[in-house]
Amino acid sequence: MKKRLFTILFAFATLCGIAQDGDLVNPGFYEIKGKVKNVPDGTVLCLMRFNTDYGVVVGNDTISNGEFYFKLVAESDDCEKLALGGFINEGFSMLVTPLWASAGDCVLVEGEDKLMYTWKVTGPAPENTVWGRYIKKSFEEWKCYESLSAEARSLSAKGNTDERAVECIQRINGELDSLKLRICANDLSIMKQTVVDDIWMDRFYFATLCMQNIKDFTYTDELRQLYGGLTTEQRSHYLAKKAYVNLYPQEQAQSGKKAIDGEMIDLDGKKHTLAELKGKYILLDFWANGCGPCVKALPELAVVARMYKDKLCVVSVNLESEEVWREALKEHPVSWYNWNDGYSGSALYARYRSDRDGIPLFVLISPDGYILEQWCGYGEGVILEHLSGIVE
Repeated sequence: MKKRLFTILFAFATLCGIAQDGDLVNPGFYEIKGKVKNVPDGTVLCLMRFNTDYGVVVGNDTISNGEFYFKLVAESDDCEKLALGGFINEGFSMLVTPLWASAGDCVLVEGEDKLMYTWKVTGPAPENTVWGRYIKKSFEEWKCYESLSAEARSLSAKGNTDERAVECIQRINGELDSLKLRICANDLSIMKQTVVDDIWMDRFYFATLCMQNIKDFTYTDELRQLYGGLTTEQRSHYLAKKAYVNLYPQEQAQSGKKAIDGEMIDLDGKKHTLAELKGKYILLDFWANGCGPCVKALPELAVVARMYKDKLCVVSVNLESEEVWREALKEHPVSWYNWNDGYSGSALYARYRSDRDGIPLFVLISPDGYILEQWCGYGEGVILEHLSGIVE
């Protein structure tokens, strides 16, 4: 199963007035009120705020008497992308209930079961309504998809490796692929009749991910035609750039072969390439502030940078927007090579991700420019362990 969690940021919604008499929200805040059935009291929900692909947990609440509540300070005057997740609880999938809110909004979330992706969101932001059209079109498919995803997650979490469990997971994966094909068909029927906006881009990117991961995907030509119809400005959208990489795959970096180079930028906007570091070992670290393991790896990277300073260059390549990148460095300073992908993960990272489509992603390159090793994920001591015996 592909490990990467697709960027599924949104939830079923219809636009209708939510604020009732007496429901006055401080203009600097927004509220999220939840009413759910058939979900056990004591279930903990996480609220995440998103910037591009990466979400940061900004609050938790426990369901009591079928209700939950969040009140957050708005970060700006813009409408914010958020998502509710129950994935820390047993029996839930990794899918989330996304929603949009702005300062002063009061948002109502209603659910009938643990299948959070189809929980109903009612709030002032028009984005909720636009997204609701897509979910409504594939409502039953998403119900089935999330139920199967939760089943597969439960089997994997129990560490079942017997033949029956493996066959069950393989069966589920096949059913999930069939459901994604039906969802893509439904999404495309809407996309062909609607304007290109952030939600359109999300569904477009989702379809290209399906194209990349489903063997018998049948909508490649339609997706390429849709991309061909985008304006130059629309193609500059970060999701359009990521979709392009899926639509027109480039050569993937492989261990034992020459490292693939590309342009990255530093905090001053200056362009850099790996070629300028040739002659030393290079450890690439693709990371994002919204990725917990990425942040946890930074202290060990600092140790590595000091320990091997004469033989190895550590290059941390951030995959977020410049604004988020700069803000992250205030809390997590990087004293070694500190560059940015520049295209929200659609440039150099796209050439290295291969079947390790996740972060943190580490790539160890030899002084003469060959890839020695690639690995994904972080645990304490793992970086030093990988370098031991190679970089002396």
